[in-house]
Amino acid sequence: MSKGIYDWNLTTSLGLTLSRSTGRQWNGEEILSYRYDQLLVQPKLQWMPARQMEVDYSGHLSYGGSRIGTDTRLDPLLHMIHRLQVSWNPGALRFLLAGESYLDEISAGRYLHTLLADFSVIYNWKRWRATASLRNLFDRESYSYTTYTALQSCESWLSIRPREFLISLQRQF
Repeated sequence: MSKGIYDWNLTTSLGLTLSRSTGRQWNGEEILSYRYDQLLVQPKLQWMPARQMEVDYSGHLSYGGSRIGTDTRLDPLLHMIHRLQVSWNPGALRFLLAGESYLDEISAGRYLHTLLADFSVIYNWKRWRATASLRNLFDRESYSYTTYTALQSCESWLSIRPREFLISLQRQF
């Protein structure tokens, strides 16, 4: 589903998916039936409040759980991602702020929130482009999340590069 409000330079969309997977698996001793249910919501928004400014947002909300056999139930877990990018272009300069927010239910009732952000300044002049970027503004060191398949849950940890400052100079030929 999507809707544009062109007088406001705004476009939006919303995706909804409700899915159920079923099947059977041999565990070495017996054949077990399984079922995996998931609700997925994906909103998006693009907005240009001024000629030099643009805002992009996308979200991903997932809620799902599994049932294996008659005795095993994996609790439904919530997983949310929000991405926001704001750019401002006053002439030859471009300022870009990008952020991501992750909210993950690691196990029933146990949540982890992670916020990541980057900032860049870009200067264009004739065939030259200079960029200065500050990555990982909040200096996060790790990120963890839990994923489900129809038959198992898996908790993962990622190490993140520390905060860094990058400068680049490019020439177009």
